[in-house]
Amino acid sequence: MAVHYFAVTGTGAGNGSSRADAQTASVANMNTAAGVVGSGGTLYFETGTYAFNAASGFKKGVIYESITQLGAVFDRAISSLATITLGDLANTAGTTLKGISFINYKINSTSLPVGKEGLLDGVKLEWDTPFSATYGIIMPYSKILTIRNSTLIPNFSSGDRIFYSSGTDFSMTSSMIYVKASGSAAGGVYIAGSDIPSPLKNCIFTSDTSASIGMSGHSIASVATNCCFHDFGSSNTSGGTDNVFADPLFVDLATPDFRLRPSSPCINAGTA
Repeated sequence: MAVHYFAVTGTGAGNGSSRADAQTASVANMNTAAGVVGSGGTLYFETGTYAFNAASGFKKGVIYESITQLGAVFDRAISSLATITLGDLANTAGTTLKGISFINYKINSTSLPVGKEGLLDGVKLEWDTPFSATYGIIMPYSKILTIRNSTLIPNFSSGDRIFYSSGTDFSMTSSMIYVKASGSAAGGVYIAGSDIPSPLKNCIFTSDTSASIGMSGHSIASVATNCCFHDFGSSNTSGGTDNVFADPLFVDLATPDFRLRPSSPCINAGTA
């Protein structure tokens, strides 16, 4: 498959043909390169902070990948959210995001065509300021969206869903959600029963205050397998299959450092 290389500032010939000749990243350049590599092609990003609104620069069927895990940081650099749309009904293709850190973005996969998958693999989605986000940080809405090995850190200024979906093709494995609300989210962070990912396995769910998490329908824990829940609302204190209901013992939330301490109850508690 075809590939193209980007850097914050271009190197060598700057034509994107190799790492030594990486092209300067911009929305226009990303769109052009995506059209060249085509569906199944990959755009690679060198380590650095890409301070532009990249939401409109994601073409469908293309893989967007950080060369170094979480080394490429897409930072909106302004206090507003941008929506990354995965998929395009017109060209029947999904989108894959791999190993990129996104600051002040949310995901919408409602345009995924039937049978086509949107994939978040090893990404980090973080809001560095509180937002009131319509439909939450993830909006799969009845489409095939897979999240794995990823970290979601929404920061809510008012009550809203974490997820918004009405289907069962939204799955999440080996990932973590840490909800920031500080007790100020009006009405709490809302998770409707029909919005719950399935399958849901080997994940950690926690927040800075359990009182901010509200539920409707049934709990996330009741449909989870080998997951850890801590301060994630009164509906998520028991149930499910082989779940852990205890502090995951992160190294340091103040930093934050979400690595697990050696004494964490989550270590070796997952399943294949």
